[in-house]
Amino acid sequence: MLGAGVGFLILTGWIAWASFRRSRNLLKLWKILGLWFVAILLCYGAYCLLICSKVEIVHFPQYAIFAFWSMFLIEDTAKTVFLVTFLGIFDETVNYILYPRFTPYLDFNDMVLNFCGALVGTVFYHAVTGKMPLYRDHWSFKLSYVLIFLFVALITIGIVSGKVVLENTLADPTTPLQNGQFILSFRHYEPFWCYTSVGIRYHIMTPVEGILLIGVLLSAVHAICSFPAFPKHGYDRHDLPSYNSNQDDTKGSS
Repeated sequence: MLGAGVGFLILTGWIAWASFRRSRNLLKLWKILGLWFVAILLCYGAYCLLICSKVEIVHFPQYAIFAFWSMFLIEDTAKTVFLVTFLGIFDETVNYILYPRFTPYLDFNDMVLNFCGALVGTVFYHAVTGKMPLYRDHWSFKLSYVLIFLFVALITIGIVSGKVVLENTLADPTTPLQNGQFILSFRHYEPFWCYTSVGIRYHIMTPVEGILLIGVLLSAVHAICSFPAFPKHGYDRHDLPSYNSNQDDTKGSS
């Protein structure tokens, strides 16, 4: 525990130093640190509540690396976090459909872990490159909310119509598609805490919990990204484009 705390402080100091050294903009620095602390708190909370095996920790570096390199291609923080998280949701859904015997429920826990890793990867991109592509009013924000709304609406309509079943412990866990229904879990979500054979305590998120939490997390990223990166009464000189004063003198004399 002490080693993890020291490592966290070292990483936080490095991110703060690297970010401020490149931009000299305190508001931009606080935005990066805000994303960093949100990411770390989420990773710690997910580790304590949602992980049933040490192997699950691989989701953090796996999606952090994926998001880090994706930022070089996408160059948009919110869009990258959303797309990487969405790909993580797609991956978990495919795994559940193909191999329901290994994980007898649609694993929203892993979807949250994937989000945490994606957020960590984008923060490292900001610190390493010095770039801060946190765009406001971008189409990716609108797209993310539309897709979340459609996903929630689809699940809701499916549950009301009986096409989506939250849990069915009597069904044979060979495929979640049975008798024209999609089964989200082959085991009970209750009680709140589950225990492994070695005594590790963890919580299995229900579809309602998972959808709400992922929606709130994406909204939190949106809120941080929407906060202005520059002061209201002017810009930091390091963030303004450079110009040649000799050109201005030449224009003035002409």
